[in-house]
Amino acid sequence: MRICLVSDFLPGYHKTWSGAEMVCLRLSEMLQKEGHDVVFITTTFQRENPSEQIYQISTRALNNRLELLPRNFPMDIFSILSSIKVLKRLKPDIIHLHTKYLFLPVLISAIVLKIPLVLTVLDYFIICPANILKKPDGQICVDFHGARCLQCFSQSNRFLKKLFFYYRAVLFDYLIRKLDAIVALSETSKARLEQYGLPGSKIKVIYHYQLDYKASYHKREDVSSQNSTILFVGSLYEHKGLHVLIQAMPYIVRDILNAKLMVVGAGSPAYMDRIKNDIENLGIAEYIQFLGKKENKEVMHLIKKSDVVVVPEQWPNDFGPVILVEAMALAKPVVASRIGGTPEFIEDGVSGFLVAHAQPKQFAEKIIWLLQHKEEAQTMGENAKKSAEFLYSQETAKQVIELYDACRRG
Repeated sequence: MRICLVSDFLPGYHKTWSGAEMVCLRLSEMLQKEGHDVVFITTTFQRENPSEQIYQISTRALNNRLELLPRNFPMDIFSILSSIKVLKRLKPDIIHLHTKYLFLPVLISAIVLKIPLVLTVLDYFIICPANILKKPDGQICVDFHGARCLQCFSQSNRFLKKLFFYYRAVLFDYLIRKLDAIVALSETSKARLEQYGLPGSKIKVIYHYQLDYKASYHKREDVSSQNSTILFVGSLYEHKGLHVLIQAMPYIVRDILNAKLMVVGAGSPAYMDRIKNDIENLGIAEYIQFLGKKENKEVMHLIKKSDVVVVPEQWPNDFGPVILVEAMALAKPVVASRIGGTPEFIEDGVSGFLVAHAQPKQFAEKIIWLLQHKEEAQTMGENAKKSAEFLYSQETAKQVIELYDACRRG
């Protein structure tokens, strides 16, 4: 079978990428192991790294990130025509979308060419222009998209923006119902999509991010002996919650004198300014080290070297964040927000700790406990590893292929 995977960015070809892109990349590796022909469609390369299996499509959304319409309605006639041209050349048996910026052009092109379509839901872009289903007051949005979305964006040109959000919802509702299947990464995500109104019969729960078994081999001596190392990995935006962890650090360093927070990721300059101001005001700069963006292999190494991994999500992330499952697979205790689908992955007090998402003191208490109880923390990490064994099974690939076959049969 020839399978076309669509991802906005790819490691090695673009300067920025995240867990969403890693999910797509791992899926390609699984499918290739099963003997299938995999090709990629992605946005214009930012690095020269030629490949006969990867095709580029330009989209104006990436060149107009500050404008409302391109950012939340990433489509233009040129990207559609380019998508049609590429798909005619590739002749895939099925297309699997893991994308935001290429979602509309490739989806419309596939409908025109009558190619079966599958979408993995990696955020809530299809039902929320802001992606994260979070209102300005911090509450989870259960209204989904429509004219009401104006409250989450600039209030200028109110009438035109209300029309835009209304018709965006109308078009997206029409197009997502043209998908042959939707892959959700957790039961929580499936339930939320059903709450929105998508038919449950079309939604299959398959967590198709697979780790290399060798990468999961964990040695206790890998843990740093000089510092009690806390690791955060994620894009540096408010919804990922680094600010909550920063606010927890004064409590931590009061009790754990050799505590060190390692931060991996890149993101919003405005958010980074806020983080730096918080660090300065709290007087904790000596306890925090920013490592910037790292390749996945480096991240895996950092997980092994850490004592505790923290996942302080501030939005209903129903997708089992990659850092969460990687840390579990590497037998590391995790402290995570009790929000979204995370409780499906972490059993509180057994394979990790779950705390209220916006409570720095609760994060601090659990982190301190883990750093002070090394043997119990190791046991918790081993429990996490056992619960993440599904990440090594080729059954996942077989489930995806069965889904493809069902879509092709109609």
